[in-house]
Amino acid sequence: MTTLLIVMTVVALWLGRTTFLTRKQEKAIQIISATEGAVIESEDSGPPDWLRTTVGEEYFRKITAVDFATNMGRRKDGGEPKVTDKALAQLKSLPGLEVLELSHNETVTDAQLAYLSPLKDLKTIYLFRTQIRGPGLIHLVGLRHLKAIQLGGTKLNDAGLEHLAKIKGLKYLGLNDTEITDLGVAHLAELRNLERIDLNNTDITDKSMASLGKLEKLKELGLTGTKITAEGARQIKLALPNCMVICSFALGKTVDETPLFPVGKKPSATEINAEFKSRSIDGHVSTDSSMSGNPIVTLYLSRTTLSDEGVLDIIKVLPQLKALIVRRALVGNRLLEGIPSMQQLYYLELTETNVTVDGLQHLLELPNLRELYLKKMVITDQDLETFPLLYGLQLLSLEGANLSKEAIENLRERLPGCMITY
Repeated sequence: MTTLLIVMTVVALWLGRTTFLTRKQEKAIQIISATEGAVIESEDSGPPDWLRTTVGEEYFRKITAVDFATNMGRRKDGGEPKVTDKALAQLKSLPGLEVLELSHNETVTDAQLAYLSPLKDLKTIYLFRTQIRGPGLIHLVGLRHLKAIQLGGTKLNDAGLEHLAKIKGLKYLGLNDTEITDLGVAHLAELRNLERIDLNNTDITDKSMASLGKLEKLKELGLTGTKITAEGARQIKLALPNCMVICSFALGKTVDETPLFPVGKKPSATEINAEFKSRSIDGHVSTDSSMSGNPIVTLYLSRTTLSDEGVLDIIKVLPQLKALIVRRALVGNRLLEGIPSMQQLYYLELTETNVTVDGLQHLLELPNLRELYLKKMVITDQDLETFPLLYGLQLLSLEGANLSKEAIENLRERLPGCMITY
């Protein structure tokens, strides 16, 4: 009889605790879902259906991932950021959480990272394009199962890497488009389990090669858009012969005025791509086979010294172009003067070019433009006051620009139907 009472007491205590934790989890799911966060359950089969039906589905629910990043981190109704302190506070009620996606949420700062310290099972954290600078990363040091962190597009600085260096189990680090330098990279030499590092578009130099060369397990290293020289690339390949090193070197300042094709010629997609290859131009065009005539609809150019006229010469023979992507090039406002002929243009990206707000006025003549990416554009709060009112825009990216939140909010009021990220 005594044994039976003990068993019944233990079962009652277990059931009471389980019920309490289950209710906390269900409440957490409701609050997170109310901010349009996505709660993702484990795909493991778990107990049989009859037991789930008898006891209740919620008692066997295991949440493994939470995603606040869809729709660029904003709610569909009103455009408010998805991540709130109230929502983050609920994460500790989700035992077994392994993946957390917080990218594109400007409300995520170093202070909010304190909410993540209880998540002991966390393996992957995405903090891409948040307001993280580095001090808050100390809250992640105790997460022993953490394997991957994406911090690209943040204001992360060298001091923040001191905290990351204490998370010894890390296998992946996304540090692209941050403010780190050689001083910060020196801390990464302590992360001997790293297999992939993205350092693209940072200010690191050949001085970092000695530190990175100590990471013997490294399989992939991104160095595109850095200040690495050919000698630095040679050093890292000697140190890590089995690592894939992806890098690029500076363009210089000389504009290439040489025409790609004779005047009057209308080259095919194959001919354009072949000419790009023969001139070592990082670029390509693509066609749309679903459209009559299989027209060229996309033009991509990166790190090219082609002049404005050189790019316009290509555009002139592409009347059905829908997407134009130009990255880290020497083009400027003269290119935009010729853009109005591209009446079908839907998507335009101009990353690290010489374009100014004055040149953007020409985009008012593009009736179908819906997405505009001006990453790392040299632009000020005062410039935003004369930003063209492109009412047809659905998405505007000013990421990497030195702009205040107040200036962005003013622009959002002037373009109410456009999602603006920065």
